[in-house]
This record gives sequence, structure tokens and C-alpha cells, in this order.
Amino acid sequence: MVDYELLRINYFQNDYPCPYTLKNGGDILIYPILVKDYSLYEYYKQIMELDKNSINDIEIIQMSYLDFLVKIVFTQNKEESSKLYGMLSILLKEENILIVEKDKKYHIVITDDEDNIKYIIKSKELEEIYKISCYQNDINYEDIRYSEDVKQAINDYYTLKYKNSHSPTLEEMKAFVTSKIGVLMKDLNEMTYRNFFMVYESALGSEMYIGQKIIQASEKYKVDDFKHPLFTEKKNKLDEVFSTDAEQFTNKINNING
Repeated sequence: MVDYELLRINYFQNDYPCPYTLKNGGDILIYPILVKDYSLYEYYKQIMELDKNSINDIEIIQMSYLDFLVKIVFTQNKEESSKLYGMLSILLKEENILIVEKDKKYHIVITDDEDNIKYIIKSKELEEIYKISCYQNDINYEDIRYSEDVKQAINDYYTLKYKNSHSPTLEEMKAFVTSKIGVLMKDLNEMTYRNFFMVYESALGSEMYIGQKIIQASEKYKVDDFKHPLFTEKKNKLDEVFSTDAEQFTNKINNING
């Protein structure tokens, strides 16, 4: 079993590539995503987010994930295979990537420029490499499969909560960080996305905290005390959506859906 906390301590927080030992031999490196590549990574990784187990077909459910992609997804749309190759190329910094059938199972094969086999990646290993990349690049990643009704409740909650809000694009986030810390765009693009996002959240949180403290100091308003974001415990999606504080949102959601 992969110890993600140990990987965080040794690799993620230091922006080091993470080694992964393959069953067929060899250690392959999983590289953190840079800011300049993050939009592509988000696009490519969609291929690993398909929920094959939600398909009402026992044969598909029993397939490995790579078999499912090759036999079902890629046969319906060959262009989808480019997402898998693109994701692996960014994560592993490898170019010669093939999908090969062996013993009636599909595997990822990576070769050198002379077509010698460097690595063989099985389907389960592909899934683990992808999951490591999720923890590696997204500090808020939650490895949770929600039921359809819980997914709907979460979507309803955030739709209502941010109804009149604008979600900043990556380009806007980059401009904000540049304006706050003065780093040049070319240098910012070479940061890992994990590091960049933490800088973004820190700068944004500090700015909002100062604004809240100014309001709190005014005799015109009575507000609760605010903790600095650095010392505020983060809630996961379930805690936030189904907390007591979220009851008013639940009532509003029920009114909308009713």
C-alpha cells in the first residue's frame, strides 16, 4: 500500500520527483506538474476519472482500468487515447509510450530511442501512478468516491454558495500572485503547481484576513473574531456541506429543488 503521508514528507513538500517501483523491475519517477503545464494536465487526466464501475455491465466492471480504456473508451473515440499518452508524458517525462497486449491484458510499455524496453506498467500501477500525481499536485485532493446522491448534494451546495461569485481562471490566479509577490511570469511558470497554489491561497487569505480585521475594528459592525487562514483548520467537502452551519444551505437547496 502506498504511504501518501510519507511521500508528502519526503517528496511532495520539497518539489522532488517521486520514485515508484514497478513490479516488472525498475523505479520510474513521477514529476510534479509545473504551472505552465497544469492546464494541459487537467485536460489529460480526465481520461483517468471515468467511473467504469458505474456502468451497468458486469464484464466492464470486472475489467482492469486499462483494459476498459482500450476495449471500450478508445474503440468509441480513438482521439481519447491522446489524453492518456499526454498525461503520462507530462508526469513521467517520457516520450516513447506504447500500449501493448500481453497474456490477454494491456500494459503500458516505455522504450528508449532505440526501442529497448525501459519500463512495463501494469493497469493497477497506472492507477497508482495517477493517484500519486493527484496527491502530489493538489494539496486539497480527497480520494473519496461519493454516491450519486452525495455528489448531487455537494454540487447543489457549492452552486448555491458561489451563485454570484466568479471562479478565477489559472491566468487570473497567476496575475494575482505576480502582483502580490513580484515574481516574473517566466519564473512563476517554472514553479510547481502545488507550490504556486499554496502561495496563491496564502496571499489571498492574508488579504481577506486584513479586510475582515478592519471591519471587525469598526464600531459600526459586530462580527465574530477571525483566525488567520494559516491557523484555520481546513474542512473537507463532506464536513462543509453537512455541518450544522450548512443547514441553511440545505434548506435553500430543498426549496429550490422542491
